[in-house]
Amino acid sequence: KNILAEELETIEFVIGLKLFSEVILRNRELPLFNELKPAIKEFMKKLKAI
Repeated sequence: KNILAEELETIEFVIGLKLFSEVILRNRELPLFNELKPAIKEFMKKLKAI
């Protein structure tokens, strides 16, 4: 399902989000990601609801 206007943009977005999410999960103990975790969690819920 295309969530963005262009199929290529959707593919780029999904790949980027997957890579970013994996880095956050592997490094969840780092304070660097503390502020992002709640926002990412909420964003993923909204994305899955589309």
